[in-house]
Amino acid sequence: MQRRFTQAEFGPHVVEVLEGGYYDRFRMNPDLDEVARDPVAGNIDFFRRIPKQLMASRAYGPVAPNYIAARSALTMLGYRPIESLARIATGTLVIGGARDTIAPFDEPAVRAAGNPRVEIETLDASHFEPYLEPHLSRNLALQVAFLASLDGGAKAT
Repeated sequence: MQRRFTQAEFGPHVVEVLEGGYYDRFRMNPDLDEVARDPVAGNIDFFRRIPKQLMASRAYGPVAPNYIAARSALTMLGYRPIESLARIATGTLVIGGARDTIAPFDEPAVRAAGNPRVEIETLDASHFEPYLEPHLSRNLALQVAFLASLDGGAKAT
């Protein structure tokens, strides 16, 4: 699948974002009703409980909305985890959401790194759904089983 990107202003910065993705469509003011209609968004009720307000921000000029993870977005610009996968020297579990449009999971690229210490699991979930049922139980079970395997097969309780 060929992904297309477009440029967007991020405070005083211009960055590339996924064309047609949430940031491209909503910038820093998402219409939660429209997001909720997107079947891949999952349950967004948590975000409805956060009062929208502008906060002081050193990274984005005098103010930035509190309803996006604005600071984390700048730190992610240079984040290239797939490039680091081949160098990982200890057991690592990578869990991705097959329907994640916020941070799309590229399972073929993770597998192409060819690191036998990297275990890969894909959930049929959007970005936030792994933290909500029915996906949460499966997500936690995968993590517990993986951690137990690192300890010589100790039983998880």
